[in-house]
Amino acid sequence: MKGIVPEIHRSSRIALPGWLLDLPRPEQGLGLDLLVRMLFSCVVDADYLDTSAHFEGAAVRVGEPVDMAALVQHYEVRRKRYLAGRESSPVDALRQSVYERACAVAAGEPGVYVL
Repeated sequence: MKGIVPEIHRSSRIALPGWLLDLPRPEQGLGLDLLVRMLFSCVVDADYLDTSAHFEGAAVRVGEPVDMAALVQHYEVRRKRYLAGRESSPVDALRQSVYERACAVAAGEPGVYVL
């Protein structure tokens, strides 16, 4: 596997997310449960098409090539329209910050990212 995806082999341990470590001690078990469930969901969702095709005895379904730049532009237009048409919320600034950070990371180098 290292030859195919060298990024998967880390030289150090993956640190637990800060939100989990910041939880009060009695709630860390519940937080860890949430983390494991979310990671499991990512794996299951990522494998859904291959597994479905396997059990149907069919070839793996692969989508047609997509113009990602056009999709991003379409998404941004609809996002701005949606945000303009709703009441503001006390958490809007935090949501915007998370969105901007996610976009900045997505624009960076390809690789394996830790949640």
